[in-house]
Amino acid sequence: MLKTKYSIVCLLFITSILYAQFPPAIEQWSVPVRIDSFSIPTRYEMQASFNNKLDTIYFFRSSGIYFSMRIDSVWSSPLKLNSNVNNGQPIMCPTISRDGKRLYFSRWGGYGSWDLWYSEWSNSNQQWGPSINLGPHINSSSIE
Repeated sequence: MLKTKYSIVCLLFITSILYAQFPPAIEQWSVPVRIDSFSIPTRYEMQASFNNKLDTIYFFRSSGIYFSMRIDSVWSSPLKLNSNVNNGQPIMCPTISRDGKRLYFSRWGGYGSWDLWYSEWSNSNQQWGPSINLGPHINSSSIE
């Protein structure tokens, strides 16, 4: 869970992503709200990660890692991350760094069956850079 002025948690279901707020002044969870702008009943959506400003969500959908941005209270239609991240190999578990410049994820291949990888955001060309395996000190011959 993120610790900010208004913490948000994602409740993950097979076909929907819901969010709720926990304002510290009230100390009570709001009623969960479905993010309808991108929930598609025929696709799996899960493993969500918010950026530090809570206005961008990264999540796994059955065919890769996507993101959506919140403008005012409306979430944009999700966009699939570029081929530097979604390269055709099975991928899951996106987690964005606090500064929003590094995206960590698990991908098939590398030192074992599933390894931890990352991609860095390039401000100059406004896209995610090549995926980099975290290496043998982090990854093993098993599943990460």
